[in-house]
Amino acid sequence: MARVAAAADALRDRIDAVEREVGGLAHGLRAGTERLRAELADVAAAAGTLGGGAGVPDAVAPAALGATVGAAAAAAVPEDEEVGDEAPAAPQGRSTDVDGARIVALERALGGRPRDETDRYLAEHYDLPDRATLLGEVYDLAAPD
Repeated sequence: MARVAAAADALRDRIDAVEREVGGLAHGLRAGTERLRAELADVAAAAGTLGGGAGVPDAVAPAALGATVGAAAAAAVPEDEEVGDEAPAAPQGRSTDVDGARIVALERALGGRPRDETDRYLAEHYDLPDRATLLGEVYDLAAPD
């Protein structure tokens, strides 16, 4: 009976230690979550200032954000079409967003679209300084090993 009581006491001590450890981990997760929320709020506020605040022209903000997440490239495509589909040119003319064009070209290359078809699409939708080099880099990257 004494051995059972000693084993039960040892088990309780171990359970208490595990509870303390789990409590510490939970506290760390809560603190990390709050820190992440604060950082995301700061990023959202900073991104909001790109839309015309902080001396950045309105026309620059969408391209700057699009280069980061590909939104500029996606914005040029109507909702009922996929990025790889032939879409009419945007009303404001051809985009100069090189990073957006690179994203579109990569999506098309990975989707199996022929290089010449992607070249025509980029020529229609983007005003790029060196479209041939961009296409070469993208299609080399997308090529299976």
